Amino acid sequence: MKVSYLLFLVVLVSCTQHTPPPAQKNLNDNGDQLFFAQSPNLTPISLDEDQFFMPLFAQLSDLPKIPYKNLAVQLEAIGQEADKIKPSDFPEALQIPQLIGRFKVFRTRIGIVRYADVSQHTSSKFAAAMDDVVFAWNTFARHYNRLATLSNP
Repeated sequence: MKVSYLLFLVVLVSCTQHTPPPAQKNLNDNGDQLFFAQSPNLTPISLDEDQFFMPLFAQLSDLPKIPYKNLAVQLEAIGQEADKIKPSDFPEALQIPQLIGRFKVFRTRIGIVRYADVSQHTSSKFAAAMDDVVFAWNTFARHYNRLATLSNP
């Protein structure tokens, strides 16, 4: 009886199919691929008379052209450029808490992806964080443009 039971278990185990775990994307596998499948729409700051935001916007605009292997370097450069801009650099009429707060949100969002581990660049959480960066920039830029237009009739 024990032998037949043991034989039954051996047959049962050998007949079950083992499914391998899902393969995770490796950064080395897609290092030359671009991060953004579709280029995000970035809102330019139209009334940037002192050109504070032009270098930052140019680097953000380059993101869709950056492959995975260079993404960390570009994010670091964007973060450093954002760190250079201080609220006191804004035109005096635009040094208001709502606008400064929106810029701080953008800097926080860029900081999240800037300091993310390179191995996380292929995760869905990182992709969502990158979408948050684009959203935060667009929100800031739209408010900046609107308030700049109101202050310069």
